[in-house]
Order: sequence, then C-alpha cells, then structure tokens
Amino acid sequence: MATNSTTPTLPPPPLFQPAAFTFNIGALSLNPQTPPAQAVTAPTILNVVEQPWVNTRFNEQDSDVQIKSADGFIFRLHRTLLEMNTGAFPGPEVSTEGEESVPLTEKANVLAILFSFIYPKRHPDLDDLNFQTVAGVAEAAGKYEVFAAINTCNARLMKFVPQYPLDIFVHSVKHDYPKLMNEATPYLCRTPLTPVLKRLPLHYMIAWCFEKSQYHEAWRSVFTEAAKYVKNLPGSANVVSGPCDTSKGICNTCRCALMIWVSDLEVIEDISRLNNTLNSPVMKYQSSACCGHGYVAAAKIPCKYVSDIANLCKEKIRCIPAFATYLSRKD
Repeated sequence: MATNSTTPTLPPPPLFQPAAFTFNIGALSLNPQTPPAQAVTAPTILNVVEQPWVNTRFNEQDSDVQIKSADGFIFRLHRTLLEMNTGAFPGPEVSTEGEESVPLTEKANVLAILFSFIYPKRHPDLDDLNFQTVAGVAEAAGKYEVFAAINTCNARLMKFVPQYPLDIFVHSVKHDYPKLMNEATPYLCRTPLTPVLKRLPLHYMIAWCFEKSQYHEAWRSVFTEAAKYVKNLPGSANVVSGPCDTSKGICNTCRCALMIWVSDLEVIEDISRLNNTLNSPVMKYQSSACCGHGYVAAAKIPCKYVSDIANLCKEKIRCIPAFATYLSRKD
C-alpha cells in the first residue's frame, strides 16, 4: 500500500551568487571574494600603510608626484619636498602631469617610513622595527639620498651589528659609512675571506683582501704578544704542593696551561664571546692543568697571570686602528 509521505523539494539554486568585492589598489580592479560570513581576510597594505603627509599641512589635493611601491601602494607626494630633502629623487624625467605613477622596487612599508622623513613632522626613531625593515629603509635612504633618514638608520643598525655584522658591513662599504664600517669589522676580522668577498662589489674585493690582511695581522699580533708574555715569564721549580709563588716565577706546568689558554683565545671567531672571556678571565679559564689547581680552587685565589694576560689582550685590541683608517692609507 503506497504511503502519502512526501519529500520536501528545495528551490533551485540561483543562477547568480552575489559576490563581495574589495578594491585592490595595486591592480586597480575589482576582485570577487567569498561572502563576508565565510571569508577570513588577511591584513592588506591599506591597513598598515598611510600617506607620509598625514598630520601635516600637506594633503592629496596639492600632491603632484605619484610613486608606486613594489606591492602596489600609490604614494601621492610633493615634488618640492622631494627636491629639498633628497639628493637623487625625483629626477626631471618624473612627470607631474596626468595620473602616471613611478614604480619603485621597494615595498610600501619601507617607502612609507622613508618618505615620512621628507615631511615637516616628527620623524620615526625606528626603535620598534626588526632588522629586515630597518635594513630596507637604510638601503633605500642611501639609494635615494634621503639624508634626514641616514643617521637614524645607521644609529639603529649599530644595535644589530652583533647579530648581522656581514650585512651591515656590506651596506656600510656600499654607501661609504666609515663609522658603521668600523663598528662591524671587528665581528668579521676573524672570519674567512670568502663569505665577505661574495657580498662585496668587484672594485672592493681587492681592497678587502689587501686591507684585511693588514687588519687581520694587527689582530693576530694581540695573541702573539700574549704568547710572548707567557714565554718570558720568569721560571721557577715545579712545586705541586701549592700555587706558583709569583715572587719566584712560574712553573713549566702553569706556563704550558697559559699557552694553551692563549691558543684557545686566538681561535675564538665570535668577537662578543672573546670580549666576554677577556672581561671574566678567571671564570672562563679552566686551570685544571695548573700545578696548584686544587689549592687555588679551594682558597678561591684568582690566577694572577690569567688576569694579566687578559688585560694585555684588551689593551692591544683597544690600540688596533679602525678598519677605515687602513682604507685611507696611501702606503
């Protein structure tokens, strides 16, 4: 017997599903997206970048130059301020007529910071930016000669030298920043030549090889002098019942232990670690080979010679000329 139950029928799907549209400033087109209820939108450059003249007396209506970032943001700037505050931009080929924009290779977040330095307002200090962003702004500032930004960028890059010495050294050589160069070179003085040469312009390679050999020799002399100091210490009999009597000289066991420590210092490539070792020599020095090690450790008597060697090394390092002075010599 047939039942009277009926299956409910659904209306046919609409032929056209309305789409939500957003304005893509890079492509200057409308892009369909899923309805807002189903969409998970990511931040766009419109959310994080603003025109650099915001909060000044300048505005979009009196702008006469359009700059397009690599990711599509249009900066509407003022030629007069660009000419007054940059050394290389804009050139006469940049038109102020029509809607044509000048494309640049830098992204919007970098250019927004850079262009903020040409307007009459408080300039950013860059303190809260990561290295990649600061480096991008610094490179753009050197490239377009935005002089107001260069010193701020260099001051911020100083803080990153221990983590990124090679990147900062290459940047300082490229744009001729001796102070930044001198800050970075101690972190590279004990590294192989090849990694640096791969990053330098061709005309700097010969200079780096020649000058670094002199600079490296100055650093090597630090440990040569330390080893000579140990070698020339007056000797005494090898007495194992206590530490060396400094009034009578040093025993051969302690002399060998100190020579090993100097060798260990010389192979430390990280300048930060070397400085830490020299600043806390007794803590870093493992004096297990010392003839009176047990007595010294129990009495907590610091090794006089370890501290002397550390002080000698620090004084020699302090006297090494800055790397930029080697570049300026006409020997």
